[in-house]
Amino acid sequence: FKLSLTDRESAEVKRQESLKELKPLIDQIKTWPSQITKPFRTAVKAWGEEARLGAVAMQKEIEEPSAKSLYKLPLGFLQYSFAPITGAAKAVGGAVEEAAREVLPERAAEFAGKLGEEATYFIPPTYIARTLGLVKQVPKTLVAAKAWKVTPLDKVTKTGKKIERDLNKDIPKIFKGDERLLSKGVSEGLIDDATLAAEKALAGNFDEGRRIFHQIADKLKIGEIAIEDLPGLLKKYNLTPEQFAQEYEHTISRAGRVLAYHSRAAKRIRGIFKDNPEAVKLLEDAIGREKETRYLSDALFELWSKIDQPRRAILVSQLSTAMRNLWSQAGKITLGAFDNALQEVIKGEGTREGIKAGLTTLSAFWKRLSPSGRKRLNTILESEGEALSKVRLLSQSVHEVSLGNKFAHIVNTLNRGQEYFFRKLAFEAKLKHLMHKTGLDFATIDPKKIPGGMIEEATNYALEMTFASGAKGKFAQDFIRVWAKSPLTTINPFPRFAFANALPFVVEHSPLGYLRAFSPKTLEALASGKPERFAKAASRATLGTLMLESAWHIRQSDIAGDRWYEIKTGEPDPKTGDQSIIDVRAYAPLSTPLFIAEMFIHPERLKAKDFAEAAIGLNRIAGSGLVLVDLLRVKKVESAKDLLSRMLGAYIGSYSVTARTAKDIMAGTIDPEEAVYRERRTNPLIAPFLENLPKISQLLPEAASPLTKKRIKSEHPLLKQFTGLLIRTKTPIMQEIDKVGMDFSMIYPKTGIKEADYEMNKIMGPITEAFAPSLLSNPNYINASVAQKRIMLRIFFKGIRQQAKTTLNIINPRLARQLVVGQVSDDERTLIREKLGIDLEKMFD
Repeated sequence: FKLSLTDRESAEVKRQESLKELKPLIDQIKTWPSQITKPFRTAVKAWGEEARLGAVAMQKEIEEPSAKSLYKLPLGFLQYSFAPITGAAKAVGGAVEEAAREVLPERAAEFAGKLGEEATYFIPPTYIARTLGLVKQVPKTLVAAKAWKVTPLDKVTKTGKKIERDLNKDIPKIFKGDERLLSKGVSEGLIDDATLAAEKALAGNFDEGRRIFHQIADKLKIGEIAIEDLPGLLKKYNLTPEQFAQEYEHTISRAGRVLAYHSRAAKRIRGIFKDNPEAVKLLEDAIGREKETRYLSDALFELWSKIDQPRRAILVSQLSTAMRNLWSQAGKITLGAFDNALQEVIKGEGTREGIKAGLTTLSAFWKRLSPSGRKRLNTILESEGEALSKVRLLSQSVHEVSLGNKFAHIVNTLNRGQEYFFRKLAFEAKLKHLMHKTGLDFATIDPKKIPGGMIEEATNYALEMTFASGAKGKFAQDFIRVWAKSPLTTINPFPRFAFANALPFVVEHSPLGYLRAFSPKTLEALASGKPERFAKAASRATLGTLMLESAWHIRQSDIAGDRWYEIKTGEPDPKTGDQSIIDVRAYAPLSTPLFIAEMFIHPERLKAKDFAEAAIGLNRIAGSGLVLVDLLRVKKVESAKDLLSRMLGAYIGSYSVTARTAKDIMAGTIDPEEAVYRERRTNPLIAPFLENLPKISQLLPEAASPLTKKRIKSEHPLLKQFTGLLIRTKTPIMQEIDKVGMDFSMIYPKTGIKEADYEMNKIMGPITEAFAPSLLSNPNYINASVAQKRIMLRIFFKGIRQQAKTTLNIINPRLARQLVVGQVSDDERTLIREKLGIDLEKMFD
């Protein structure tokens, strides 16, 4: 037994030696969770005590009324009612006093704490809310600015040239100091339509030109245009902030159903146009007239969104994630090429036309690699046409976080690069196909003569092919917007990808798609000589059915892994029986047919977590990456404290995911110890964050498995980062557990003491590896049913846990005593303390 632990113990000795100098820092880090939560715990405790005292005072005066009750009863009520404020004040005072003790004498520190407590009562609630970002300060200009009027542009006729000269003269002043450039690769959208709208306005035909401004507002609402892009666009094409602000005011007035959104957006636009008082005045007037009621729930959800947006961007910031997305996009584009070809055949255009439609994707791919091809597409994108479509194509966020967020923009450089590549590819392929059908030549046509409808259709196709399309219906748009601003992002951080793209893709590309092909509306359009709707539905349903059939064969083939998302990379190791597999979950929804096939072939292998991932967890990151869904793996009822710690730890850990790329590169080139997985359960709050950080992660103890004595490492870290492939090796017992669908809660020790569970895992691994082959090769086990095998495995691991506990009693008496104490009920501990004066916890420390 001792020999089997040599490698791990050697690594642990080295780790402990390296930690000696860092022990003070580590001890301080361990106290961070307690220090952070201490003010809140103090506030809650004081709140409860004040409320209790107030309730007791009221009860006493009610039970024994007297003349003094006239003022004592209200005082008790006030004490009870203001308990939350009192609790907060005491928490502030305690924090001030504790900080003051570091630099002041004791009595001075006490005075400072008391002063801090008393001062808290005089802080206006609005100041606190404003400090937290819950309420924006009302601008003084809203009530103090002088009245200012803009001549209605719809009445301008002969003075058009004068206004144009004035606007051109004012533009340098208006945008002085605004150096912000559009994101690289983002088309200067709104270009031609906005210019035409301005020309019509200056010519006295502003009613028609106003259309573009209304469209801008609508696209701002659903997030397809970034507010931060407005200054550069208006500046370049001689549109003033006053013009836009005036029309946005009209938009606010007419959009009664979305006043709340437009009022908030107008405030953001006001900040962008802060150097132009005329535009600010117009917006402030509009906000003042349509002022919305401010509810605490709205403020909290907005605050959550501000905190959570960087995390969502970080989740997809790894190089490996960009590579996985690249493969998914390539698969979707390829499938789209077959879809275009099949649609042409179904519409009766013939096989020849179908092949041409499919080959446009290949042609567009080579053009994306050619400088001249890229130049031609950029020329088209910068020409007249549907400008809003161009902005949607290259401003739509790849990670569902506004590209105006500079942090999100930087950390997703690689992800944006691959996604914009495929968006342009899909856009060009579709546009070429549409132009070919009408006799137009993509290579020679004057971009100004391209029908605007083609640009919009190609844009919609490109967003759909890259899983970036917005929701179609108003309910779906509102649902996704609410999800993205609520704590539901801990379940799925990418609702647009899941609900507006992945799930519709799965439904359309399955036998269910035939229901749409033969729906009354589709058949009615078909009868009217418009086969496009039928061809699209029938083509995708056919391709999806073929995908499902392929998945069915894969799940029954020799390369099928034990779980629905596993693909074997070759034959098992002839000596050890270890099997190498690829995890394909991150390639959803292209990998989802494998899950559907598994539902019919091996339903006993699917767990609640698998269904949760399939229903709401279609995501762009390896594994689940979903805080709450991950907890479905645990069937043991956890204490509220443990559950909250794990949830908070997983959430906080998300913020360090970006560093995982550097960590894996170091593991594959410089320091193999970076590949070792680290133990989370003993430090659930800080371990998930620290384990992603190079070098710092080695401060944590390494993880141990009850199934193997080998060190648990990330395999092929360089391959994972540079190709996106996640490869793992499974021992024979691991394969068997997954094959019979055994729950891991029946394997892991659950003593109630995390340190004891961790030590027992280290003991169980070698025992399992030594005796598992005997069980798996036993004829009685081999010939048993799946249910019988699960029972035999439960008995097997129960014996191993008992042996590990016996061993733990010998090698770690301290933990053994704590285990004994842990089995004593709270009532028994109280009785022992009262009768014998013995505190069991302190006795065995």
